[in-house]
Amino acid sequence: MDSKKLYLLIAATALVVVFILFGDRIFTRSGEPVPAADAMGAIDLTQDPAQTNDIAEAPVLINLKDAILKIQPAAAYRIAALVIGRKVYAGSGFGCAEGGSWGDMISPCDLLLVWGDVAKAENRRHIRFSQEVRWYHYHYDADSPLREDDIGRHSSNNHIIPANPNIRLTVMRIKIGAPAILEGFLVNINGTYRGSPVWWNTSLTRDDTGAHSCEVLYVIRVTYGNKVYE
Repeated sequence: MDSKKLYLLIAATALVVVFILFGDRIFTRSGEPVPAADAMGAIDLTQDPAQTNDIAEAPVLINLKDAILKIQPAAAYRIAALVIGRKVYAGSGFGCAEGGSWGDMISPCDLLLVWGDVAKAENRRHIRFSQEVRWYHYHYDADSPLREDDIGRHSSNNHIIPANPNIRLTVMRIKIGAPAILEGFLVNINGTYRGSPVWWNTSLTRDDTGAHSCEVLYVIRVTYGNKVYE
């Protein structure tokens, strides 16, 4: 075998080895999330989120530019819902006491989720939802069969903290109006940013409203489009 053919063979072999070892990272960096498995069955939107408060999970420590943060799981959480809104906060520095620019770094977006009767199209057509500055709002018309208590208990604005880049890519690509399952932990965060103390605490109930009623959700697994992403 001449030297040119030998060189080409070695180069091709090297590419195959790189693909086997690092193929998932290559695809992830190209902008598409990599599924871990096929999903089993349709997503059931009728059930309330499953939450377990009695947990003992180690905190996740994050060092960012000008920030040192501890993410402490407060409850295991699983929610199957319709994604009806996504608001991206890419370094906006929105000035919220809990968030600020460090909050945007760890939580790139909020997902507005609905389930139960609110997820039914015949009910949602009477309700108007919106998101802004890490808040969400809803208004319903006079003909709505659902009122404030029903809507509030079956909808939530979720500050999404992806556990890794693959989860981040996944949540950013969920189509509005599509069902998804998000699994992970409701978390409380504390630390320092530019030498000052900061914090961001999750809600642990679907019954609260107003300030601090959103879920801060550290996501480790997403089921979407017949695939599971981790």
